[in-house]
Amino acid sequence: MSTQPASLNELKQIKLSSRDCAHIDYHVNYAERQLKLKGLLDKNPEDLSDEDRQYNATARIMVWSLRIGCANPNRYAKK
Repeated sequence: MSTQPASLNELKQIKLSSRDCAHIDYHVNYAERQLKLKGLLDKNPEDLSDEDRQYNATARIMVWSLRIGCANPNRYAKK
């Protein structure tokens, strides 16, 4: 297990879909671990630098897109 956080670019390259719902815990834990490694897990976004705020938002979007998307089977449906 790496002790270095993923870069913002690496996080942005992760594309989630309904197929990831089977492994939701893995993906949520991964995103939260990245926040912890960056020291952002329990920080208020208002207190962060622009770079850290963008990293925080990207990781949290991953978490919430899975939590909301996997609870709503039509979330990832093609329109």
